[in-house]
Amino acid sequence: MAAVDEARKNLQYQAYEELNGFFSNCEDHVVEIAILPPAIEPPDGFLMRDGSNVGISKKILALAFVEARQRFFEGLKFGNDQSCFNSSRVILLFDPEHITAANYRKRKLLMVWKKESGRDDERSHEFERLEKRELVFLDTILTSPLHRQSKSPTLWHHRFWLINLSLPLVHMHTDMASYSRFLKAELEAVFKAGEHHPKNYYAWQYARRLIVRAEELIQDAPEYRKVYHEVRWSWTKDMTTWCRKHPSDISGWSFLLFLLSKVDNVSERTTIIREVMCYAINFELKNESLWVFIRTALASGILQEEQHTLLDLLRRHVKAISATMTEAARSESSPVVALRWIESSGYQELESSRDELWFSSTIPELQKTSG
Repeated sequence: MAAVDEARKNLQYQAYEELNGFFSNCEDHVVEIAILPPAIEPPDGFLMRDGSNVGISKKILALAFVEARQRFFEGLKFGNDQSCFNSSRVILLFDPEHITAANYRKRKLLMVWKKESGRDDERSHEFERLEKRELVFLDTILTSPLHRQSKSPTLWHHRFWLINLSLPLVHMHTDMASYSRFLKAELEAVFKAGEHHPKNYYAWQYARRLIVRAEELIQDAPEYRKVYHEVRWSWTKDMTTWCRKHPSDISGWSFLLFLLSKVDNVSERTTIIREVMCYAINFELKNESLWVFIRTALASGILQEEQHTLLDLLRRHVKAISATMTEAARSESSPVVALRWIESSGYQELESSRDELWFSSTIPELQKTSG
């Protein structure tokens, strides 16, 4: 029995050392981690590496976690910060809702940030290095094809905490082009997480909070507003493309509606919604999420005087397809159901804020049933 326990401890130690070594070697670039199926055995028995990708079995990951957890709490007890910081990476990879490990990383970063905040010079290299590596670590976990991890509320909250801490400094010490690239990289991380885990509510909620925070900072820099409008329009077009590739993702459509509410130009909003409508009509799509977006956008006030133009387009389409449908088929047709919903809701009296509130409150309910 003692021999078995000793062998298990050795295996835990080796599993942790391999995984921790992998994280240490990849601190400065994002990699992709995947769980290997039971039939695949890595050559060394621990990790299967392929360029910037690595595969690990659930068994080895669990063994590494046991060792990491032991080292983490021993590090807390004896004040070994480096051991705690390293082991917290393995802990969060296995258990993304381990709040103690996430909070420890916050305290470590906050301690460095506070040390630098009282200085008059630019951000120190130490905080900048830690911040970038933390984003790399979060990108690696949140954008990898890991079911629980990519939809972790704890990790997405941790990411926003970090961005909220560093974004004012990024805004202060970079030009608008660099600032927009920074924000676009964050949105691309959300896009990837949304692909790996459809209806990723926490990822899209992070994107909302990011946009709101970025716009708060822009208010204090009027010289950036025109450029930011162009950047925001670019994001909206990218988001439309993403949604068209994932027409059943209700969280993505919800975020697109959120972005449209931020677009100042009515003609630009109309262009996006018309594009989505034509896409749905031409391909005869029946995805409920897509048609919820269309009906909500048409019933809201964001189109202003263009509202009736697009409603007429929908009515003509419904009239054309209804001519060859039975009553039962009409009652289940997505365009017909959408038009009935709009007309029964009294669309002329709806205001944007009211409709957005309805949409945002409806989306989580749909996600609970389908996500």
